[in-house]
Amino acid sequence: MELQKNMKKIIGISLLALGLCFNATAQDKAMEKQTRAQVQAERMAKELNLTPAQVEKKAAIDAETQEKYQEINKLRQEVMDMRAGLPQDATAEQREEVTNMMKELREKQMMVRNEANQKFESILTDEQKKKYKEMRTVQKPKAKMTPAPGK
Repeated sequence: MELQKNMKKIIGISLLALGLCFNATAQDKAMEKQTRAQVQAERMAKELNLTPAQVEKKAAIDAETQEKYQEINKLRQEVMDMRAGLPQDATAEQREEVTNMMKELREKQMMVRNEANQKFESILTDEQKKKYKEMRTVQKPKAKMTPAPGK
């Protein structure tokens, strides 16, 4: 009887510790994202020589965009759950409907991104716009795709 009580305590403490670890990891990831966004915003402010007023407006644009992204990601998760819940014998129409929903969400996300870029560009001077467009066109080289054997 006492062994069962001790085991319950050990299991309870273990679950509590595990929960705290997951919570700490989630907080670390959130902090990492926030830090990454701050570093990127600071770099952009420095490279474009933004005024304090422009930095404030950019922060508002970013906050609004982030809210929209979160909404889209929530919908995306719902669609992914829907896709995962499809039976193996789902019809082609059912699968296509889910695929189309994902495409619509990608398009919506691209629209949100483009809208944010337009709003940001509207607060820039002509010189800053030119520099911003240059920054956006610089791309990392893509990894070479090797063809599959036999193709």
